[in-house]
Amino acid sequence: MSSVRAKDDASPDDVPGGLMTGLARRLSALFHEVGRFGVVGGVAFLVDFGLFNLFLLVVGFGPLTSKTVSVAVAATVAFVGNRYWTWRHRRASGLAREYFLYFVFNAVGLLISILCLGFSHYILGNVWPVFASPIADNISGNFVGLALGSLFRFYSYRQWVFLPPEAPPVDPHTGLPEAPEAGLAGAPEWYYEELTPGRRFDLGAAVVDADEMLAYAQRWDPQWYHVDEERASASEYGSLIASGWFTASIFMRGYVDRVLTRAAAYASPGVEEMRWTAPVRAGDRLAGTLEVVERKPSETRPGLGTVTLSGVLTRLGADGAPEQDVLRMRFRGWFGMRSAAASPNGAREQTRSGQ
Repeated sequence: MSSVRAKDDASPDDVPGGLMTGLARRLSALFHEVGRFGVVGGVAFLVDFGLFNLFLLVVGFGPLTSKTVSVAVAATVAFVGNRYWTWRHRRASGLAREYFLYFVFNAVGLLISILCLGFSHYILGNVWPVFASPIADNISGNFVGLALGSLFRFYSYRQWVFLPPEAPPVDPHTGLPEAPEAGLAGAPEWYYEELTPGRRFDLGAAVVDADEMLAYAQRWDPQWYHVDEERASASEYGSLIASGWFTASIFMRGYVDRVLTRAAAYASPGVEEMRWTAPVRAGDRLAGTLEVVERKPSETRPGLGTVTLSGVLTRLGADGAPEQDVLRMRFRGWFGMRSAAASPNGAREQTRSGQ
């Protein structure tokens, strides 16, 4: 069967304003994160400010002790707000991992605040007594130190704690990056014999990238609710929604990475059913699962078996719990048998000659 490579006549950057639209979308998402981070930080600031002055002026702790205790309490408040609001659209990589790294980086932010306070109170205060006053302590610790510490926290949380979509998956139990997906080479782990009815496969999770979603629609499925942000926002959808074929491609990538590259897989006879059960939007975290429904040896292709599979793509919440199925499909695939694999020619040559 001959193949035709489509000419890239309508890549996203060739569309008028496409580059600026993508930049504007990225900036808009960043501003939303900054705004939410600021609100969470504002709440944490009130907690920090109130406790600092309570311990300093009422309880009688020293300035450094007061600051350490107040920041520790405020940091816990901020963690909850940032995990479940600011970056709730990012995949969860394990609460223990996130909590640990959050407080590691928060400790660095605390150190920045303490250094500013200590420099002002103990070094500048020895030269100019006004810097050792409670007002000066508040300015150096709660304004200058907090501002510098917050800049560091925002960058580190966004980069290393609440992982971006392009970051490699992390094992939530160990906090370490997962082993890479199986490559295209190597001996198959699974043959037809291992694909028994009822067997399930985890296809992993992926976060829908706004630029990829739009670029796909602009080239392959340019219906208005996929490409016209203004019109889509004013419609019942409330925002751009992904092309169903883009959603199916997300499922397919998980299927390839987690199953096909590790199995004695051949071509597919086709899809029996495909349903898009809910709109998909940028930022959605989608997890795929696959189940073997039935199987039987192929009557026309000796050495191969036909396996019927059922796949589901599910939207996950910020806590990683399933929220809603967005794609359901049932399809068939051909898989080689172990007995045929031992043959010098095997099923592969028979399959090639039959295509």
